[in-house]
Amino acid sequence: MRTIHLSLILGVAAGASASAPDAPLLARNPTLSSNAIAFEFGTDIWIVPKAGGQARRVTSGPGVESSPRFSPDGEWIAFTGSYDGNPDVYVVPTGGGNPKRLTFHPGQDQVSSWTPDGKSVLFSSSMDHGNSQPRLYTVDVPGGWPKPLPLPRGWIGSYSADGSKIAYIPNDLWQPEWKRYKGGQTTPIWIAQLSDSKIEKVPRINSQDRSPMWVGNTVYFISDRAGRYTLFSYDVNSKRVSQLLSPEPIDIKSASEGPGGIVFERLGSVHLYDFASKTAKKVPIEVSDDLLEVRPKLENVGSQINGADLSPSGVRAVFEARGDIFTVPVEKGDARNLTQTPGIAERSPIWSPDGKKIAYLSDASGNYELHVADQQGNGKPEVVKLTEKPNWYHGLAWSPDSKKILYVDQSLRLYYLNLETKKVTEVDREPYYWFGDAMNPNWSPDGKWILYTKRLKNKLQAVFVFNLDSGKTTQITDGLSDALSAVFDKSGRHIFFLASTDVAQTISVGGMSSMAHPVTRSAYVIVLRSSDPSPLSPESDEEKGDQAPPTGPPGPPDRDVKIDFEGIGQRILSLPLPPANYEGLVAATPGTVLVLRGQPVPGQGGGGYTVLRFSVQGRQATPFAQGVFGLTTNSKGDKALIQGFGGTQIVPTMAPVQPGQGAVNTAGMQMMVEPRAEWRQMFFESWRNMRDFLYDA
Repeated sequence: MRTIHLSLILGVAAGASASAPDAPLLARNPTLSSNAIAFEFGTDIWIVPKAGGQARRVTSGPGVESSPRFSPDGEWIAFTGSYDGNPDVYVVPTGGGNPKRLTFHPGQDQVSSWTPDGKSVLFSSSMDHGNSQPRLYTVDVPGGWPKPLPLPRGWIGSYSADGSKIAYIPNDLWQPEWKRYKGGQTTPIWIAQLSDSKIEKVPRINSQDRSPMWVGNTVYFISDRAGRYTLFSYDVNSKRVSQLLSPEPIDIKSASEGPGGIVFERLGSVHLYDFASKTAKKVPIEVSDDLLEVRPKLENVGSQINGADLSPSGVRAVFEARGDIFTVPVEKGDARNLTQTPGIAERSPIWSPDGKKIAYLSDASGNYELHVADQQGNGKPEVVKLTEKPNWYHGLAWSPDSKKILYVDQSLRLYYLNLETKKVTEVDREPYYWFGDAMNPNWSPDGKWILYTKRLKNKLQAVFVFNLDSGKTTQITDGLSDALSAVFDKSGRHIFFLASTDVAQTISVGGMSSMAHPVTRSAYVIVLRSSDPSPLSPESDEEKGDQAPPTGPPGPPDRDVKIDFEGIGQRILSLPLPPANYEGLVAATPGTVLVLRGQPVPGQGGGGYTVLRFSVQGRQATPFAQGVFGLTTNSKGDKALIQGFGGTQIVPTMAPVQPGQGAVNTAGMQMMVEPRAEWRQMFFESWRNMRDFLYDA
């Protein structure tokens, strides 16, 4: 056990001392008694003298303890505890002891404060509601059934001294970290007369008012009405609102009243506002904790897989798990951790078609760059800086000759990189950001064309191709329907895609009309060469009579992709599939495509995709897999990597998937987890997210 100061950037800043006296704290939600301050730290409740000093742990349960509140006499601390897998109201003596559970509702019961007589705890809960809007309740310390306040809803509250009124927040903001929010979910403070439920509203102009605290004839609260959250007061007699503290660069996060003052949290540090002097000062706090959470440990990360791809032959898969890159065999051999870099995030691995390399994104330099590594982990990876300015990338795809890589940046520009010359070529740009993977780029089998989708001015997507030799882009579909998930057939003679004519209402992100709207799509095939026959022309069995057998072996297939653009719109054919909410296509062997069918209403239900296998030759779709969340195929299209309810499987694409078939054993995906290094990476990645996607700089 050792003594530390609770640094917000615990191990974040390289070389920073954990015992620096001016380090910010990780103390949350402080509460005040006549001689002590209690707060939450590391999922436990701690207590420290009012003047500061060495803190003492009050609770040490295996669950999360939060929102401590002193009783009026300072003898008890009420808190929200998750000991039994559910947040409920507990009380514990200030001197320590066995916490006593007061509520047993199978939902969240959130401690707010106490009744003035100290006999009951005020808390919020949705126990009597069919929706998520909570009400305020009290529960007696000796036990008993919770009693609702005569208010239809409420979140946080504070009683007047005589208990006849309560200052409270009627609704909770679903995203409390949304700064400068001025929409319909702003949080006012209301004062209710409990005898008749009559309401008085604290004056405001669309501000966020939080943490109401009733002391004497004054309701104190924190508010962003001055730009940043700071301390205000409302005189219930004069009806006047006063600002008590000047706003600082860092907001006040929470506050609680007590004898002689208010304690509040700012940047994880505890501050005490004194009523007499009307000044605030930081309370120095030290905590002695063993901090088991920061110890390095060996952990299996097979359940934390994100990105995945298949080797060309399908005997191994490459996974991104907890920021490292692994390859795992389907049958023989061991799992390999190719990167072994705690505190560095490696993402989006793809296996080259020649089987020699694995490319992925890494933030080892502080920003994401492309790394190209040996598939067995030998030597150091080749590092390619894709852009001069820091950027984010997705949609990585190898060219068939393993010499180029496609990618899309955060500005939705589509590029390809020549790995031999390091030349980057811009292909196109998506003009409108939308949810999901933008553009869905992929290569033609001969590597001379890039296929993708892009939104037009009408916000509908169309199918485009880019020719590497000419540098010319051509739109294929007419833009009168929403086309997506275009893929080249492995033969190079066709393009498959999905399209919808009833998707329009879902395009409105900000409108309620986009909510829970059924969408249907149909699947189509484009015949690329004008000389090729229709793959769906009418069939007829005819007697052929005596014919001479063919002489000699068949010649090699023509792998050059040729696109005749003249009249191509007349060569777009509807596949014989009933319209449904198809959400993706994955090319399999030549003439076959895997179709991902979602729930009838997008976003509703959690059953995963139903995957169908459509064969042009058979002209029908057959069931392939159920309950699928992720699907990719190898470069040949004869093997599929499936992630779903049945686990992770590598299976042939020519027949329906059987339970347990080709199960990938991820038990060997072990890595050394170093929490401090991971927290450092998480901190800076969070900042990069803000820098690159939120702020205009």
